[in-house]
Amino acid sequence: MKKIATIGLLMLLAGSLHAQRIIQTQSQKDAFLLSYELPLQQPASEYATVVTPFLCGQNDTLALEPVIIRGATNARKLHRDYVLNHKGAEPEYIKAAEMPASFAQASEISLSSHPWVKEGPLRLLVMTEKEGCCQVETIGLAYTDPFTYDYRNPFKPVFNPVADDTGVAGQLERNNPILEHVSNYRPYDTTRILRKEGRHIYVNFPVNKSELIYDFEDNANRLDRIIDITYQIMNDTTSSVKCIQIIGLASVEGNETLNRRLAGNRAEALKRYVQQKISVPDNMFELANGGAAWTEFRDQVNDASFDGKEQVLKLIDETPDLNRRQQLLRSSKAYNYIRQHLFPDERNAGYVRIYWDYVPDNNAKVINEAAELLKQEQWQQALNTLQSVKSDERAQNVLAVALYMTGNEQEAMRIWQRRAAMGDADAAANLRQLQD
Repeated sequence: MKKIATIGLLMLLAGSLHAQRIIQTQSQKDAFLLSYELPLQQPASEYATVVTPFLCGQNDTLALEPVIIRGATNARKLHRDYVLNHKGAEPEYIKAAEMPASFAQASEISLSSHPWVKEGPLRLLVMTEKEGCCQVETIGLAYTDPFTYDYRNPFKPVFNPVADDTGVAGQLERNNPILEHVSNYRPYDTTRILRKEGRHIYVNFPVNKSELIYDFEDNANRLDRIIDITYQIMNDTTSSVKCIQIIGLASVEGNETLNRRLAGNRAEALKRYVQQKISVPDNMFELANGGAAWTEFRDQVNDASFDGKEQVLKLIDETPDLNRRQQLLRSSKAYNYIRQHLFPDERNAGYVRIYWDYVPDNNAKVINEAAELLKQEQWQQALNTLQSVKSDERAQNVLAVALYMTGNEQEAMRIWQRRAAMGDADAAANLRQLQD
């Protein structure tokens, strides 16, 4: 951390005590910055006063840039000398008539050129001299109390929001599209195009059958996933299954009455299978009978490319009677293509989606509120906020930042060391800054 110290500067000039002045020191890795205010003394017209600051260490002294004030006659003589002798640009100075009471100045001392600055106590000595045409007379000395070079890396605390603990369900959702948080729940209606939504697992049924066959096509893998996911969430204390939505569908090939019965039986078969494997109450299921999957089928047709496509779309859109629509479809020129290329996908007729919820993670909320206070540099308020969650491991890095910034550096370092050893990247980053 850059350390800025403020030191009183008492000026003793010509035996009188002048007003207190200010010096600031700012330690950096490669340089020592001094900002100070030099009281000035107005010279008579034929004189100049030279105010020279010196940085004094135990074994060395460095003269810093002087400030010169010239009376009117002295300034004219200097100007004539430079012009007549072609000396070029005159050195900078302050005209006595325009002289302020004090002059603010800053100096940067290179530590590679003056390493002694780091070795011990320093003082700023200010010498004021009176210059005439033939003599130089010291008319005042001033000095500060001792101060030191004190460098620490600028500390920029590292802390990131903690993730809301959504339990097993939230973790599983990352790799299992069948899962969706209950806040996104949607009841089934026939306008939905499930094949485009993606957040489901479907199982296959043989044509005109509602019997669920475990080893039919890829059913074994899909059914095992449904059971495994449901089991893990139901055995978790921080998340829960809110609804298992099962949608039964049939292809558009058959009679509408038969299709609705077939779709409903398929949904029931999926429910029974789950309940045979896991103890899931009836009220946790939502069964939807989608009947013939005309919405899915129209979307398939629209995405495909074949002769007679526009005619098929027209008859779907303009024939509300589903049995009549099915008859017209069978008599269309495109029916052979549809039967070979589109109907097989229509038989993926059991769709399952699991909606889940979790116990609110109040600790995460409090920790993140404290992190926001740290961003606003409200260190003590952040520390107070964290008291209720300080036993939560996720709070430890943020807690250490608040402790460090409120002066409890030893405890903060202890926490960071422990958390860094546990693999906490934020704690390790904070520790590195303070150990460099």
